[in-house]
Amino acid sequence: TRPKDSIRKKRALLVNVGLALAPDAFQIVLDGENENKVSMGKSRRHISFLCAKARHHTMSVDKAEGHLKRLNRDNHEERIYIWADLAKVSRKQGVWDVCRTACRFCLLYDAMSKKMAKAKKSEPSPAPRPSPRAPLQMSVDVLRTFAEVGFINAEAIIHFLRSEGIELNNRPVPPEVTVPHHPGNVVPPEEDAEWLTYSSWIMNLSQYAMKNWLRSAEIGQEINEAWLVHNTVVYVLNHNHHLILAGRQKELVELLQGLLSIMKVTGHNGDTITLVLLCNALARGLILGLIPSQTSEKGRRFLKSNQLHLSPVEGFVASDVRLAIEVCDYGLALTNGNLPQEIVPISTRQQLIATWVKAKQLLQQQIGSKLGTEDEYINESQTRMTKVLVALEMYSCNGLGLMDFTLPSLNQVVRLASDCKWTDPHVELQSLVRLAHFAYGLREHEIVMSLAKKALILKNISSLAQNAMFSYGGVCVNCQKNRKIIKNIRKIQNRPCIASRARENSSSFPRYGGLAGNHTLVMQSARHYWNTCFPFFSSAFCRKRLKTSIQQILKTINKTKTQKKVRGPHEGCSVERNRRGESGSDCHPGLPGTLGLGRKSPLPSRPLRRCG
Repeated sequence: TRPKDSIRKKRALLVNVGLALAPDAFQIVLDGENENKVSMGKSRRHISFLCAKARHHTMSVDKAEGHLKRLNRDNHEERIYIWADLAKVSRKQGVWDVCRTACRFCLLYDAMSKKMAKAKKSEPSPAPRPSPRAPLQMSVDVLRTFAEVGFINAEAIIHFLRSEGIELNNRPVPPEVTVPHHPGNVVPPEEDAEWLTYSSWIMNLSQYAMKNWLRSAEIGQEINEAWLVHNTVVYVLNHNHHLILAGRQKELVELLQGLLSIMKVTGHNGDTITLVLLCNALARGLILGLIPSQTSEKGRRFLKSNQLHLSPVEGFVASDVRLAIEVCDYGLALTNGNLPQEIVPISTRQQLIATWVKAKQLLQQQIGSKLGTEDEYINESQTRMTKVLVALEMYSCNGLGLMDFTLPSLNQVVRLASDCKWTDPHVELQSLVRLAHFAYGLREHEIVMSLAKKALILKNISSLAQNAMFSYGGVCVNCQKNRKIIKNIRKIQNRPCIASRARENSSSFPRYGGLAGNHTLVMQSARHYWNTCFPFFSSAFCRKRLKTSIQQILKTINKTKTQKKVRGPHEGCSVERNRRGESGSDCHPGLPGTLGLGRKSPLPSRPLRRCG
């Protein structure tokens, strides 16, 4: 009880400060979040209560606007600082309702200043006349304070939304009906006026939080402080991460477009990674809705497509795709390696490359032989890695019903990958696995074995040995290697030796999946193991030798069944999967970080067969 008593005392002191500043309105606005003040009439429906709460909050908040009209203008700046301090202290103490109310009153001054400045600009100016309500002259310190309070207010609004069980920019889910109704009286939520009122209120709160961020960025541009703009972008990307994972970037396009325009003016405050992530989120939001439904694996020929290609996008849609390409070009040109201070991790740049290649395909623009490195690059290492990643995305995009790229030869891409000085062993591993997948599809089995050998050497790197990313890749590369061995068993006279190698390889698949903490991957690996060993189950000797491995696989299956999937350090979701609304944590069974747009799994499996 002592901690609760302490919180009550702190809250009472903070409320007293607010009442001293706005005795006419502070308590009314504060009570807008008090559910005990909500009047819902005789209805027993929970939706009726939610609707009444929404209306009560809206009416209470509207009372704040009249506060400034009843004040003198002598001490506005002092009041702004006190409101800001009250908001900051309330946030630090976790008194969120007082924090939100203080933020609202503080930001009223900014809204009034903007409104009066706009009105002054729209008025004709024949002869200057003194006006009793001249626009407030805000200093740089005051504007900076508004931006900081805007950050706090957006965070506090998100806290309020979560108390309602809703994430930012998500629509509320209708509650289950607990009160019995006659069948004829049941109204679906989309037609229920009370539910629509509550739902609109929630969405307006989300928009209010987003407007706070955008206003903070505008202030950053106005006073030329890049850190405010940078902080805004970080807030927006972090708090909308669930939308990005679900492929809902389109809902953020307007905001992201405004932030990128501002950041181009103010600079990115030395954080090029955040700028690239912003460019990628915006570009994907512009094109995700334009990607056609993915063809089935049976109807798709590897790297070739006999189906009719869809017509290129046109009109306003084409302008969106062109804008996406411009955004990608901006991010890629900035991080091409010519400016050492602007170089970003290749895993971050890879995401933007994948988006750029897909946008090129949507506009039916071929990529030249220089693979996106037409400009003069000083950094040779960055150039080679870029060429490999562009080529891999081109291979991944072919055969999906859109324009097919004119591909560089696989041998050329393999040579480029071998000559690269990879700055990230994770991206190197994933590139080798993807190349092995494409080589297997083209029946280049010697290349498959060579790439598998190179990829498996990476397990000796200490930083990768216990990494989930490497474990994920270990399954993929071993599968490619093992499929090649099994395919050649009948052609090789020393069949027992080759079969033993195949069994040993396949028995390691589930182990890697277990290290990756991915149950789905473990099950897929177990299927590979079963299919590999199936021809030998008729022998009692072989069954005895396989017993230990099968027991270990069963233990791994049971262990990972209860584990949450561990994502690789830069596991990403393809644009094609994002378009379908799948979250990044469910992007399986591709390799972590592989961003091919529309690519199917590099591990197609034969159907599970039963031992007779």
